[in-house]
Amino acid sequence: MTDYNSIIKKYGTPTYVYDSNNLLDRINYLKKKLVGNDLVYAIKANTFIAKELESSVERFEICSPGEYHICKQLHISPSKMVISGVYKDEDTIKEIITTSDVLRYTIESINQYELLSKLSKKYEKVIHVLIRLTSGNQFGVNEDELKNIIKNNELLNVIR
Repeated sequence: MTDYNSIIKKYGTPTYVYDSNNLLDRINYLKKKLVGNDLVYAIKANTFIAKELESSVERFEICSPGEYHICKQLHISPSKMVISGVYKDEDTIKEIITTSDVLRYTIESINQYELLSKLSKKYEKVIHVLIRLTSGNQFGVNEDELKNIIKNNELLNVIR
């Protein structure tokens, strides 16, 4: 049993205490319920527990340059990273493609498709993409754009 009063006395408030055993038990519970599916942890939920989760989750969703750099500092395996989200600038994606073995990226717009296509071709990197189909909001590509990506993709040997 954790003595929270002594922790508060030592560190003051606010102080956050994470129970690793409880966390890992919860992950194992979810894995049993989600049989046949990968468990992906969104780094934005809590960066402080990411390293603790590395051996328990299949992937980490990374949605910003800051989250990517935190994962690099924690030595999270690039093979577990999924570069996601609407914020993907050329400098950041160039850094990721040229300095790491991150293989998975989401495409949230035609601009992101063009950026990933250009950089994967330029640096001869095979990457895997998850194309987000919009539900009518500003995120993702529409049905016609998706068809054009598939039809006109000259990089079928590079982007999968």
